[in-house]
Amino acid sequence: MGKFRIPDGNRHSPRRCCTCKPSEESHPLVGIAVGTEMFVRDYLRHQVDVAGIFQAAIIDKSFAAPWQEIRSHGIRLAADYVVEAQKLGFATDLDPELAASVLCGMIELSCYNWNSLRLDFPDRTVGEEELIFTLVTLVLSCLGRGRECAEADAYLETLRARLAPAGKKRASTRGKGR
Repeated sequence: MGKFRIPDGNRHSPRRCCTCKPSEESHPLVGIAVGTEMFVRDYLRHQVDVAGIFQAAIIDKSFAAPWQEIRSHGIRLAADYVVEAQKLGFATDLDPELAASVLCGMIELSCYNWNSLRLDFPDRTVGEEELIFTLVTLVLSCLGRGRECAEADAYLETLRARLAPAGKKRASTRGKGR
């Protein structure tokens, strides 16, 4: 089989291409939350392609390098945000690259598991907003670990508002594990 590569037109920087990108002044926890949201939206938009590359990379070495390139981009971006968060006293006991790898793995596998294969929920599709809210909440909880971050809390509230049905407020998770 020939060598597989991702066409140049499909490579992008999440900071450059997404309308919900954080500003340069944004708190790093907001940056990683926005990055999580952008990844989920991109994954769901291209889930057939991403799932195919992932599955092919497992059995065909020519797909391994492109998959590693996809992963390494996300890990580098997330590690940069972890380093910036550490400068502010968050998650100082974590290795930034290992933390980024774990977070990216959790996010990727959740998208794959919940929407591409529906392994955990075979009779249910987890909605885009619910998936984003759940993953962003967990990412912020992992890195924030009980510390207050008004910027991250405000971002989470915008996600919560999109998730809540009209006229009905979803219970706040503020102060519960973050």
